[in-house]
Amino acid sequence: MAATYDVTDGGATNLMEMRQNVGVWFKKFKLQDLVTTDAGAGTIAEVDDIFQLVNIPPRTTILMAGIIPTVADGAVLTADLGDGDEDDGWVNGVDLNTTTALATVVGDDFGVNSVMGKYYATADTLDLTIETIGAQTTHSSEFIVWAIMFQVPNSF
Repeated sequence: MAATYDVTDGGATNLMEMRQNVGVWFKKFKLQDLVTTDAGAGTIAEVDDIFQLVNIPPRTTILMAGIIPTVADGAVLTADLGDGDEDDGWVNGVDLNTTTALATVVGDDFGVNSVMGKYYATADTLDLTIETIGAQTTHSSEFIVWAIMFQVPNSF
């Protein structure tokens, strides 16, 4: 059964306190580490598993977000990058069994309102959702997830 795992570590909150509320957030992930650390040792990823990768603070706009695969998984594995509203809003079906860079300027499924990014009035998370997966029992996939974002301060 698919599950949701919170793997955030403060995420963009600390970044937003730097550089006047504007920043580029990026972090490298190993899928096997995400799965064994947050789902329990020996557990394998399943279709529709959701990994919450970074906290998005309230009043934040993400201009762009993407995934850069750096190590191929070795078997069928695709994933989406989205948020709590749309699981594939930023990237739809990235192949994590390749090392082809994938980025997005306009969110894949957010539509015309996201041409200049997406505004988050309330807190959310940037999520990786497993879309398809083979019969592998371990994962070799490594990838960088990135986002360009800014936060509107309370004092305006």
